[in-house]
Amino acid sequence: MKAAVSSLAVLMFPLRVGEAHLDARGYKTRENLVWVQRHQGRELALPRRCPGPNAQKPGKGKRRAQMDKRRMVFTVAVVFLMVTTWGAKTLEAADCGEPVRAPKYQVGDKWLWRNAKGVESTSEVVGFEGELAQMKSGELLLFVDPDRVLRKVVRANGEVVTKQGSGRPYETIGQKELDFPLQVGKGWSFTFVNTRMQMGTQHFKVAACEEVPTAAGKFAALRIESEVSEPGWKGVNHLWYAPAARATVRRTFLQGYDVMRTPDYELVRYELK
Repeated sequence: MKAAVSSLAVLMFPLRVGEAHLDARGYKTRENLVWVQRHQGRELALPRRCPGPNAQKPGKGKRRAQMDKRRMVFTVAVVFLMVTTWGAKTLEAADCGEPVRAPKYQVGDKWLWRNAKGVESTSEVVGFEGELAQMKSGELLLFVDPDRVLRKVVRANGEVVTKQGSGRPYETIGQKELDFPLQVGKGWSFTFVNTRMQMGTQHFKVAACEEVPTAAGKFAALRIESEVSEPGWKGVNHLWYAPAARATVRRTFLQGYDVMRTPDYELVRYELK
């Protein structure tokens, strides 16, 4: 019998005994359950709790579940990276018009972005105060200088903010989020205060000139890689700035970000004067 059970010719198959359906994937505990093996026409009935040849060893199921979870996380990460960079085509630096100068805004320029959750945001140039362009963004009025540096913010209640603060867009007041002129290989950084009143640093580097598809069309854009460092946390995101649109046309949030709270976004529609 021992030789018959260990033979390569053994065939395990499901069998219904009474009300129970047997398979070869684990231990069975009900008293009326048995394993049945067929070998060269003979049937061998084994006691209950006797595992079939494919039964898992104690602890193996847990380890397998952990491995499956790791594979799933890795697969999701790979697919995410493929989706976020899908369609991006490397171009020559000249295709992006390097060196890329700061945009010259006109009253009536407007943009509409939509994030991965379907939420839309808009920005429109509504006037000028000296050399500062006034840009209406939601309930805020932003004042941007010729180098595209945010200089002050007027809130809906009329309060004027001119000093760097916590949270966007206040953390970028007086800072060069885009350091014009832009060209591949250039890098820069600035410091800020996060919402927990901790100091952080954001580093930028122009990585490549690429053709990027968006809902608003395809653009020759500079891909700028950004790394944010705060106490106990680090995040990485990429943005694409297109000179032809005078704006960021896509942004993806990668390492460190909660994609539900900080979803990717892209340009959907724009109008330039």
